[in-house]
Amino acid sequence: QHHAHDFALKGDTKHETPFFVDLRAAFTHESGERIENLPGFYDGDGTWKVRFAPNLEGKWSGVTASNDPKLDGVKLPAVECVANDNRAVCGVMGIDPEYSHRFAWSDGTPYIYLGFECDWLFAYHQRAGDEKFRKAMDLLDERGFNCIIMNVYAHLGFSRDQDPAEHFFDPPDMYVFEGTNDQPDHSRLNLEFFKDFDQVMSYLHAKGIVVHLMIQVQNKEVKWPRRMTAEDDMYWRYVVARYQAYGNIVWDTSKESYNLLNDLAEHAYVLDRINLIRTNDAYAHLVTVHDSENESWGSVSEADEASDFISDQIHFGEPDGYNREAIRRWRDRTATGNLA
Repeated sequence: QHHAHDFALKGDTKHETPFFVDLRAAFTHESGERIENLPGFYDGDGTWKVRFAPNLEGKWSGVTASNDPKLDGVKLPAVECVANDNRAVCGVMGIDPEYSHRFAWSDGTPYIYLGFECDWLFAYHQRAGDEKFRKAMDLLDERGFNCIIMNVYAHLGFSRDQDPAEHFFDPPDMYVFEGTNDQPDHSRLNLEFFKDFDQVMSYLHAKGIVVHLMIQVQNKEVKWPRRMTAEDDMYWRYVVARYQAYGNIVWDTSKESYNLLNDLAEHAYVLDRINLIRTNDAYAHLVTVHDSENESWGSVSEADEASDFISDQIHFGEPDGYNREAIRRWRDRTATGNLA
């Protein structure tokens, strides 16, 4: 219960760009409850996967739908979901249904967000390896942090010249697309990158640490696909498909999202990305936008209104400032009802 299980499907249809194949699955519990429209993803070597996390104990059956005839209408092996035995795993993190200014897990366990920003964690895992990564995450857990704020990918700008060599993680060892950041192939994703990222996600999920995942970043010199193109949509859908089965996910459209507003003079792209996430997320994880407008603290933008909670970056010179800001926001809470 609440743990990810992968169903692998082999397809022998030749696709020039297999990442554009649409694969979805619907799962039915023996009680009749359904999890529908769960997207699958390409995982290399003619293999597509559907990553499923049952929310109820008991027998589940599933069937696929796809624009590839070989992947369409496939009955997936039935699974018997047993009780969750990991007390750190409590389902999907969301808004408390009884009190909209609080977070809670889907099993009813309250959640108080205490985050640690580690934007480059994906790159640290690539370079330091799984053992050092786990020790670092265990230390954060021991110190009381229950959320990691991180990027899917960033290219430059998260190491300093005075840092020791072992603390340099940019550019990362693996690029998120095929090719390089200078000469990217945006029609294909780097599957080794995502298989490495799977290890990060799996361990943080097992520890009950929420991953506040920024799908893009706008100020770290990444050559993203041109906005609103098929390649752009493919990347976003792939991230959502591959990681939504982990109940500890919070989607964030972009770190430093105000750069999009400065570039485009409107929130249309961010609003479209929010809609894309929600359309493709069968588990309805929370969605937010990091810094939707520059220095917008205490105000609510159009992108904030569309979010499940507001995510602003604020700097104060002394710790008391954060407490005062929290009190002010509580006092002046807006019609959205959800501030973080």
